[in-house]
Amino acid sequence: MDKDSSGDDTDSILRARAGINASLINKLNGALIGSLVATLTVVLIGGWLNLSQSWGPLFIGLGAFYFGILLGFLYSNFGTDESPFSTLATAITTLLTGALAADLTKIHDSLIYHVLMVLARASGLPSGQALGIVMMISIALGTIGFLLMYFNRRLILNVEMSVTSELMSRLSKSRQQVQKGEVDPSPESNNVSPDALKAAQEIVSNPFAGKSNRPSELVADAKAFYAMNNFNRAREVAAKALTYRPNDPEAMLYEASSILGNDEDMNEKKAAEAAKILEQFKPDSAPLIVNKLLGYCYLYLSNPSTARGKAKLKRSVELTLSYLAAQKAKGQDRDQGAVLNLACAYAQLGDEAGLIPVLQELVSANPSISKKLRSLPDFAAWLNKPAFNKIVPS
Repeated sequence: MDKDSSGDDTDSILRARAGINASLINKLNGALIGSLVATLTVVLIGGWLNLSQSWGPLFIGLGAFYFGILLGFLYSNFGTDESPFSTLATAITTLLTGALAADLTKIHDSLIYHVLMVLARASGLPSGQALGIVMMISIALGTIGFLLMYFNRRLILNVEMSVTSELMSRLSKSRQQVQKGEVDPSPESNNVSPDALKAAQEIVSNPFAGKSNRPSELVADAKAFYAMNNFNRAREVAAKALTYRPNDPEAMLYEASSILGNDEDMNEKKAAEAAKILEQFKPDSAPLIVNKLLGYCYLYLSNPSTARGKAKLKRSVELTLSYLAAQKAKGQDRDQGAVLNLACAYAQLGDEAGLIPVLQELVSANPSISKKLRSLPDFAAWLNKPAFNKIVPS
């Protein structure tokens, strides 16, 4: 099964848009901040040269700047043109513009005029200069503050929030698909249902995968990484899920399966680590697959020349037979991977009576398996035995 990791590139398009916006905003920010510094410098120099009797103009300017930032934040909060809030934003803008125009028609009786006069008197400037200077400072710094906040939020923050929202929404849907689909945790299996595979591709390409603090979501992510053969990442995420919910059956199962990984890379250390996890399952409540995986682990933890090693091999046979019997009782197809494990155990034990019928089943189900059987170290001692060669020819 082809496990192409490419998926929908909507997030790439959105992030490219955000990157372009960021480049433009950096230039705009430079110009606006330069204007802010220049304006404040003029105000400071004016105060230094005693053009006024106080530092009132500086504080008025800063107040206008922060008021502009507040307006920019509120106005940019109404989303994009495609958003249903755009209608509300238009209505508010129209209302404020109408109120402003109506107020200005009153001239000396307008609210804005009275506010500016109060600020002018508070600034300490000469009465003939106060109103004009306060107006210029307020308009200049207020506009700079508004533009700084509006464009940064509208073109950067809002886009990033849209990207995050889109990625999280897709991740949630993909997790549900992975949990509904089939991801066989057997090390030699490549059995992943098409729906689960597609969802797994989405998950592993999502930057938020494996970063949740919810065990169920982390388990789904671990399954996705496992389905895509990223066993190291699958193990990390499954282990993280267990820190939030110790003894979670699915998390334990996929952590153990991820340790086993590809059967071509299997070794005694991996088998011991996986077996330690799998042995924590209670026999009466363990998932069916646990017996198969434990039987597989014990093949690598046994030495036929010792009593303990033989006991491990016999336990491997018992667990594998139990798994195959439970499969049969459920009406499932016989797992040829488990049958191969059984053959390996019988071969190491030197049990010809048990081995021969199992070999016949394997070769009958898949004639091309003969080459693999002759290459496995478990069968090295059988290569010169007629009974073996009769079923598994060279």
